[in-house]
Amino acid sequence: VFVLPEKTPPADLPGDPALLKGKAWNVRMAFFGKSETNGAPDYEIAARLLDNGIVTGFRLIFKDFTVQQSLEDLISGSEPRC
Repeated sequence: VFVLPEKTPPADLPGDPALLKGKAWNVRMAFFGKSETNGAPDYEIAARLLDNGIVTGFRLIFKDFTVQQSLEDLISGSEPRC
């Protein structure tokens, strides 16, 4: 796991500003097969993680392609347990 130094999240994120404030970290994780001998991971995950646990961006990186997800909207739950 590789974690870059903390930053503030971009101001233009969509959703509830109260949930999107605070610090953020870019995290990158590499996953290797048991028999991997060339040092290259089977796949990697890159994410931007806020200090409250919300992920604002996510990439699943394979050798041949990448799947990218972005935050479209974020609203507070109406139930107190949320």
